[in-house]
Amino acid sequence: MKKFLVMAICGLIVAGTALEALAASARVRCRVQNGRLRVQVDGQNVPTGKYSATLTNLRSKATVATDPRKLQSPVIVAPARVGNVDLDFDSTAQANDKDSRIAATFARSGDGIRAVVNKVGTTLIPVASATTTCTQ
Repeated sequence: MKKFLVMAICGLIVAGTALEALAASARVRCRVQNGRLRVQVDGQNVPTGKYSATLTNLRSKATVATDPRKLQSPVIVAPARVGNVDLDFDSTAQANDKDSRIAATFARSGDGIRAVVNKVGTTLIPVASATTTCTQ
């Protein structure tokens, strides 16, 4: 009986960890204004680790990814062991900014943008995605 109870508790811990990963979500916003493009990507409820984002313009099929030097870690909120991470792109980003540079021509007002938040490891592991339409 003790063995069964220990196995059941371990199973609940594993299931809770899996559900924690499944709870991750993303939000994306896109703004085109005065020759500037800004895309804000938020990974929400992501576990510890390093993250990047991949953007796809749904009209042109062009893609862009977070600059490898600008990977981000979430700000973890205890006791949940998950947090939020900002993976933003800006056509005016400078080398010392936390935002990744994106061409101002990557998207125009009315374009659909799909953002995928990826956990960085030996391969990129998509954890959440969102879609938006660029506005002025």
